[in-house]
Order: sequence, then structure tokens, then C-alpha cells
Amino acid sequence: MTGPTLDLREAVAGRVDRWLWQPGLDPATVGAALDVELAPGPILSAGHARQAASLNLPSHQWPLWAVWDADGELVLIEVPEPPYAPTGPEAVASFGEPAARIDREQGPYPGNEQLAYLSRGFTLFAWGEMPPAYLWLYRPTDYDGYVAGLGATINPTRPRR
Repeated sequence: MTGPTLDLREAVAGRVDRWLWQPGLDPATVGAALDVELAPGPILSAGHARQAASLNLPSHQWPLWAVWDADGELVLIEVPEPPYAPTGPEAVASFGEPAARIDREQGPYPGNEQLAYLSRGFTLFAWGEMPPAYLWLYRPTDYDGYVAGLGATINPTRPRR
């Protein structure tokens, strides 16, 4: 495989340097790129009516979670325990300081600091030098869009696993 399909497969594996959000990442395109059947259903995500689906990939221990806006554009892919993602210190060495750091007390995964590379469209949920617990892939945004659009500071009401 070549092109965006390879890039999406690589990105969900945690190779964040391969991530590039692009228009047209609707459920059919994402499903085809990752070779999975998707049946998105309605969800309220960060206060917005959206569509979401669980993605079971043989290469991942846990299902991924994907969310699309009502118009079908990808909002977020959440990857638990991404196998090849950089640790926090490795990300800083490769990409510089993140645009935002959200402390361990806030957000969907308390206990993990969010290292948000907003202009690149990815966030690592990390604890020191441990491998990231989660990776978020999304459209590049600013801090306000990150908080309001993705719910980056909303604490969980239930686990997704």
C-alpha cells in the first residue's frame, strides 16, 4: 500500500510523523484505509452531535475510537496504547515543545499529561518516560478548538474500553 492508506495505518500505529489530516477522511475512507468495516452511530461528543465507531484492528490490543462531524469529516481517532508512539521526552526531542500541556488532573484520562501538538494534529497522553497510554489524531487546531471541539479538559464519566 502507498499514499494516504499507508500514512493512516502508520499514524494509528503511533508513528505521528506520518499523520496528516486531510479533507475527505469520512467513515468509508477511514474504513477502507484501515481495512475494517465501520458502522458509525450517533453520539454526543464534547457537547456536539456526531457519529462515532469502534475500530478493531488486528495490530492493536484495544479497539480504536473514531468520531466524525455530522458532515462526515473526521474529528478524532483515539488510539489506546499506540505500539510505536514516542514517549513524551522523545516527542519533545523530535517535534519541540508541545503547543499545550494539560496537566494530569484534567481531561479524559486523568493521571496522564496531555502533550498537544496542535498545529500537527496529535496529542500524546503520557506519564514521564513511559510509553503513551493514548494517542489522539485530529485536524490541526488552536487551543480553543482543541478544548471546545475535542473536549480535552472534560473529565470522564465512563471508561471507553
